[in-house]
Amino acid sequence: MKIDAFASQRHYAEHLYPIWEQLSEDLRGVFWAPGREHDWGERLRNRVVERTVMVAGWKDAQQMAPSPLVYVEHGAGQSYDGDPRSKGDGSYPGGHSLEKVRLFLCPSERVAERWRAAYPATPVVVVGVPKMDRWHSQPSDRNLAGGPPTVAVTFHWECRLVPETTTAWRHYDRVLPAIAADDRWRLLGHGHPRLWGAISRRWKRLGVERVKDFGDVLDRADLLVGDNTSALYEFASTGRPVVVMNAPQYRRDVHHGLRFWDHPPGLQVDRPEQLADTIARALTDPEQARGIRLAAVKATYAYTDGRAAERAVTAIEEVLA
Repeated sequence: MKIDAFASQRHYAEHLYPIWEQLSEDLRGVFWAPGREHDWGERLRNRVVERTVMVAGWKDAQQMAPSPLVYVEHGAGQSYDGDPRSKGDGSYPGGHSLEKVRLFLCPSERVAERWRAAYPATPVVVVGVPKMDRWHSQPSDRNLAGGPPTVAVTFHWECRLVPETTTAWRHYDRVLPAIAADDRWRLLGHGHPRLWGAISRRWKRLGVERVKDFGDVLDRADLLVGDNTSALYEFASTGRPVVVMNAPQYRRDVHHGLRFWDHPPGLQVDRPEQLADTIARALTDPEQARGIRLAAVKATYAYTDGRAAERAVTAIEEVLA
């Protein structure tokens, strides 16, 4: 039996590749991640539909039908059930139209429970987040006193499912020039892949170094500022501080869980004029912020030991082989 992998987006590929790489030669099939810049891996030509395909996104799962699937969660596992418009949305845990999935691989028991409820006959295994194995196995040893710290800022894309899935960029844009010019830190500009074209141009106009690959942010930054993105949780899981930007459209009376509003992973800011001082405070990593971060990471990831891909491969071998 061979298991192929398909990722239409680079951030999907980042979750799949560590698992695929550890599959035995008997199991490892083709890995294909097409992109505008290049194709990562071998194209799935003349695909054999009986072969299992590993995916990390709902649309990819639909594209690979009718093949049997392994579905890997590509985010922190956020869902938006506080709003009836989003119930059962296929893009989030517990979503519809994934009957071809033979195995769900999840970062936490919270996510696993949602898939079990939606597909009670399908195996669900909690493994952690394979994408983060490299950073979880090498804890950060950064010394913020060694010079100006590096701060990265990222924004989510304008997903209009519900107000909480939209970007906070417009709310904070007017203070970005001051944040970029502040000599208390060096700034890196990041953004969700689906926002990258627009936010990249903004960072360029501000003279901010643009960093497209989130892996580079993980390698270089001492603190991450973001709105609603799994990147906040991934960064926090390495033991480093984050600042969470809220926007007026994020409703305080609607609770989706996790980011809204049970476990935001760091100090929060509501108004643009608060952002600089909140970044400065978060860089000191006060006890309050550490407690918030630890609770959020515990709620988001069952494991942060650098062995998530290993557990995923074991699950695949036990369930599918």
